[in-house]
Amino acid sequence: GKWQPASDAIEEALKLDGKSPEALAQRAYIHSYTTDPKSAALALKYYDQAIAANQDKSWLYLNRGSIKKLQKQFKEAIADFDK
Repeated sequence: GKWQPASDAIEEALKLDGKSPEALAQRAYIHSYTTDPKSAALALKYYDQAIAANQDKSWLYLNRGSIKKLQKQFKEAIADFDK
């Protein structure tokens, strides 16, 4: 669909640098724009990887916390928002 060109570009970026927090976050962002629980789980996985690659980017915690909030994981979301 409409996300495919962006997804392809992100995959190319990850081939060059598989630990790029920006590319991992963009991959997560694409998966977060769905109501499919499997995609939300993938988004969390990719945000976890992005945070592991660079723990200094507060916007990664904000985005991951937003997904957790939507999944009613309120304690975990608050922990992310506090970072």
